[in-house]
Order: sequence, then structure tokens, then C-alpha cells
Amino acid sequence: MIEPLWLSASASGATCVEVAVIADFALVRDSKDRERLTLQISLSAWKSFLWGLHGWESQ
Repeated sequence: MIEPLWLSASASGATCVEVAVIADFALVRDSKDRERLTLQISLSAWKSFLWGLHGWESQ
């Protein structure tokens, strides 16, 4: 099994969420409680979320 490479925003001070991308999915978890549930989202839905969050037009 491939271990995910978890990333977080550098400005978060490690009190945010962490995100990893594996195949066609984005994995999201709480950086303060890494052993709890991990949310698995399709990569296309994650990209749409980010585009909407930043107010960009979808491509």
C-alpha cells in the first residue's frame, strides 16, 4: 500500500486540515487528530471545491 504524502498550508501553523492525493481521490484529515476519520473525495469534486473557494471560474 502506498503511504499518502500529507500536505498542509504553511500559514496554518499545523492547526488545520491536511490533504493528500492518491489516484483519483483527495484525502482530507484533521491535523490535530490524525488517527480519526479521513474524508475521501473524488479529485474532480475536490478541484471544484477549491475553484469555488477561491472564486475562480471552473475550467
